[in-house]
Amino acid sequence: MDRCPRCIGYFIGILAILFVMSGAAAAQQPESGMDNAACLACHSNPSITYQFPSGEVWSLTLDPESFDALVHGQKGMRCTACHTDITSYPHPSPTVASRRYYQLEHYKSCEACHPQVYREALDSVHARQIASGNWAAAICTDCHDPHRAPSRPKRIEIPVTCSKCHFDICNEYLESIHGKALVEAGNPDVPTCTDCHGVHTQEDPRTTQLRSRPT
Repeated sequence: MDRCPRCIGYFIGILAILFVMSGAAAAQQPESGMDNAACLACHSNPSITYQFPSGEVWSLTLDPESFDALVHGQKGMRCTACHTDITSYPHPSPTVASRRYYQLEHYKSCEACHPQVYREALDSVHARQIASGNWAAAICTDCHDPHRAPSRPKRIEIPVTCSKCHFDICNEYLESIHGKALVEAGNPDVPTCTDCHGVHTQEDPRTTQLRSRPT
């Protein structure tokens, strides 16, 4: 009769040990989602592309060294932190018809890590253009490449980035005393585009709001 309480005690002790061990094992489990190495096994291939129904062919090649030099790579972010719809291979095909639709659908993932800046940008002339139906207006990933580190010094990269949409006015800037001092002389202290127009809260330069914008 005395053995029963002792057996029960042993049994409870074993259960407690197993519970602790299972908790430790769970704590050591990797984060959910595919590992970046698995992604790069395909996406480091220089010939990997995707063709949208629109006929556009998009290169899906990612340079591991360039990504590692980017803040996302430096912080060890997983690809699936942004590409939340990718959980296995083969991937589901995009449900949109063109590259631009894909970008417009996915850039909103930036808000997860950059909520304040994302909300600020919603009040910019770019966001208002998007809301009015001008889908060519700039979104986060048009200015901030999420996969590749800039190849130029940060200050010089700014007018180069802006020139993707504002080609003519950026050429005027590059011919100005400010542009030449920045690009040719390498002087980082001269004004560049964002010093006058803002970074994420750009106003329409044709309005008085730009002139009254706090600096």
